Amino acid sequence: AAEEEDDEDEVEVVMEDEDEEVESDGNERAADARVSHATSSAASSATSAPSHAVDEWDQVNALREEEEHVRAKEKAGEDRFEEDHFMGGEKTSFTSVSYVDAVRGIVDKIDVAALKPTLHVEDAPSRGCLACLFAPPRLEGDDLRRDRDEMFATARTKLDDENEVHLAVLHTLYTRLTGTDRAMPRYGKHWEELGFQGSDPATDLRGCGMLGLTQLLCLVTRSFTNAAAIHELSRDSTQEFPMAPLSINLTHTALKAVRRGLLNKEARRLGSVWAAADAFYCGAFYEFYLRWRDGGKTIMDSGHVKRELEDFLLTAKGTAHALALADSAKLGQAGESKPRKKAKAELEFVDF
Repeated sequence: AAEEEDDEDEVEVVMEDEDEEVESDGNERAADARVSHATSSAASSATSAPSHAVDEWDQVNALREEEEHVRAKEKAGEDRFEEDHFMGGEKTSFTSVSYVDAVRGIVDKIDVAALKPTLHVEDAPSRGCLACLFAPPRLEGDDLRRDRDEMFATARTKLDDENEVHLAVLHTLYTRLTGTDRAMPRYGKHWEELGFQGSDPATDLRGCGMLGLTQLLCLVTRSFTNAAAIHELSRDSTQEFPMAPLSINLTHTALKAVRRGLLNKEARRLGSVWAAADAFYCGAFYEFYLRWRDGGKTIMDSGHVKRELEDFLLTAKGTAHALALADSAKLGQAGESKPRKKAKAELEFVDF
């Protein structure tokens, strides 16, 4: 039973293209809630799953075996996707995309209703009186549940080379984080600058699909200064870490938090499960950055740091900490956020 639950925390599904749109009324309400939250966050900061998926952080060896296959596509990718993107034989200018437009563009192409019966959106409640007393509040309301379904359906959607919005998200992430002013080939070693572990970012994304990319775009949009500080540390000669696979792991953690009901209260406050999950994800990334940098961690510490961080985040206290940090963190700036000093009564074993 434990193995089944672990399997359901990972996502590896190949979807067929769907042209049908999601129900417009519910979709508009969920999208409007995310638009409102994304706008307010930017202003305040200066702007389930199938089994057999593997922890993305540990994919290096497996990915290297795929390099020969990827290299065969590299030349075609360079010809096809340089400064302009060719779509169906027609040359179109390739531009950046905002987080809000990316989410809308991706969800509009997903048949959420068809996927809904297969989505693992909520863990079974624990039995017993004590479990009932301390269980988080249940998620109520059709709009919130529809928003949650859309988020999990996005996690089931693979990167599609024929979808212009998907490629625009990749392009935007690369240009924003690296400072380049031109689109790069779809395949190539340049993606390793973002921490992807091979020439094809889609290989890393099979863990949680396009949700992994949209949440990384949310990180960049919510506070570019914080995202830039994380990217800079990930490229440090001593403390480097693979930023993109770490991001995907934190997206997995956010999905677990949603399934366990830990974000239900915040979702009601924001009017969106997706917005609550994004805030949790960003706060989790900021917490990782502080622990990694201040603890002088290196890649040899990665497994321990990940496990310890997830164990903390998937508690009521850890969830609240991540949500608070999402709005207050100022990484790499004067007066940046530091983990507050704990009172003696709050000390945990890991602090020693």
